[in-house]
Amino acid sequence: MKAPPNGMTEDALKRAEVQTTGGDLPGAAATYRTILDRSPDDAVALDRLATIEERLGHKHRAAKLVERLVAVTPDAAAAHLKLATLRSAFGDHAGAQRHYGRAIALEPERAEAYSLLAASLFATHRFSDAETIAQQALLHAPDDLEVRFTLARALMAQGRLSEAVGQLGQVLAQQPASAMGHVHLASCAEDPAEAAAGYRRALGLDPSLVPLHRLIGEATRRAEGDAASWPELRRAVERNPQDGEGWAELGAALMAADPRRRRAASIARW
Repeated sequence: MKAPPNGMTEDALKRAEVQTTGGDLPGAAATYRTILDRSPDDAVALDRLATIEERLGHKHRAAKLVERLVAVTPDAAAAHLKLATLRSAFGDHAGAQRHYGRAIALEPERAEAYSLLAASLFATHRFSDAETIAQQALLHAPDDLEVRFTLARALMAQGRLSEAVGQLGQVLAQQPASAMGHVHLASCAEDPAEAAAGYRRALGLDPSLVPLHRLIGEATRRAEGDAASWPELRRAVERNPQDGEGWAELGAALMAADPRRRRAASIARW
């Protein structure tokens, strides 16, 4: 965001930049506010102050500043992109999508805008639109694994699992340690044993993915039967006692494996 500053403003901008570099974000914010008191439409000060407010955790202040920035520089794709990203963080996907679209209209080669728009469309269950935009993003940035992942998930949501597997394969070829890549690939598997193996692989890569214990148990139950599944289902509820579905699955597995198990009766209350 560039605007020709006068001498006083230029000195203040340099001072704020030094403060920012030195880690004095509150001081830099105060300097930028002083500039805006004199020149309310200074695009550079609006842009930089918004960035600082966001870094300080004041996202609503940042959004208000970027709204002013967009009003001052309506043809700046970067301003629309910045506002769209903030609106998306607030859950205002309709507003975000408008500004992502405007950023793309202003700079059709800006791959980041396509990628973020695709993610926003997916978040609002507009899976077909998300697929279309993700494909456009890949035309501009074919190595963008994040947007390829979004494309795979959009295809999965539409039931096009074989196409999704192809996209996930490309993600994992470049990022073999992507736990979520393995999770989604496993969820596409028709063979429950293959699904269980994929979930185990993902859990090995990221042990914090506690819900995978239940998914492994459910897949194992389909592949090998109730008796084989309950140890994993037990681990699921031990690690997440609030998992009502996990308790129900465990109870059903125990009852099916041995109807005489009394403890299954108490578990089944879930």
